[in-house]
Amino acid sequence: MAAVLASAPTPKPQPPAATLPQEVARAVPARDDTQVMDELRSLRAALSDRIAALELNIASGRGAAASIAAPVRTSATTRVMTRLLMSGFSPDMARRIAPHAPDTSDLAATDSWLHEVVASNLRCASALDGLMESQGAVALVGPTGVGKTTTVAKLAARFAVRYGAAQLGLITLDSYRIGAQEQLRSYSRILGVPMHVAQDGATLRELLASLHGKRLVLIDTCGLSQRDDRMEEMLGILGSARFGGQPIRRVLLLNAASHTETLDEVARAWHAQDAAGAILTKLDEAARIGGAVDCLLRYRMTLFGLTNGQRVPEDWHPAGARLIAHVALKPSTSPFTLGEDEAQAWSEQPQGNVHA
Repeated sequence: MAAVLASAPTPKPQPPAATLPQEVARAVPARDDTQVMDELRSLRAALSDRIAALELNIASGRGAAASIAAPVRTSATTRVMTRLLMSGFSPDMARRIAPHAPDTSDLAATDSWLHEVVASNLRCASALDGLMESQGAVALVGPTGVGKTTTVAKLAARFAVRYGAAQLGLITLDSYRIGAQEQLRSYSRILGVPMHVAQDGATLRELLASLHGKRLVLIDTCGLSQRDDRMEEMLGILGSARFGGQPIRRVLLLNAASHTETLDEVARAWHAQDAAGAILTKLDEAARIGGAVDCLLRYRMTLFGLTNGQRVPEDWHPAGARLIAHVALKPSTSPFTLGEDEAQAWSEQPQGNVHA
């Protein structure tokens, strides 16, 4: 260390401080006492106006209580708005819910309130109203890759254990993917339930008539993009068929890992408002499920169950509103967290009919 210090160069002498040239100095006018006093009088007048305005607010009933309550409400509203946006909910849904946040600075109380609001607005099928407890024909519909064939197999396996394979019928309308047919046929062999292939609406109606007397018929459909021209044709085929005199119940599968806007497009294309309900799939692949929950709330769909893997039938679970709310509102990791001041811009008056 001594050698390093010894070899350090000797500092060079500093030049004298520069002075303003005379022409620049002349351009800066001197501040006299009169100018300073004028500025002080102006400042005193501004302060007097502010004090008078505050006294007027207090006299009109908007005084200290309103001044204190407003920041608390803004903070709670912003906190709820931030949590919803970071959980994947749409800004529209966040605007409906956040302004109803309670007037409290207690973070735990606000979080508890938000969980309760989401859970109480979710419609989940009861144990007596599930798909396996119902009778009739059920068609699983949705976009490509959402897990329809695997979900049919999970439901079929659980139904066969509970009611017996003889009470179950299996039909596939997926004539486009040979792999999907073979996958479902493999499961049907294991269960001892024949699988039938319907090529069109006429074939489907014939098959349903031949399965008369079955307690439940599960129908696997081909995956179609929400922009596919064949969408209306598929809806027409399902809408025109009957089983035991009753229409086919359509159940929409929603990929929990999909973006909120994509799910909304899917729901509108598949006429979610007319569906019997929905199933959330791929929870094991989703970092956030707020978009899927947003879709369920927006279209008031009944949730029949969840899938979180490929195992048949283990990765099927009944729907629970409080569990869904808990998973949907789990805190974000730091790289994807929005500050409360950034979410403040979304704080507007509530819209719609979400009950707080």
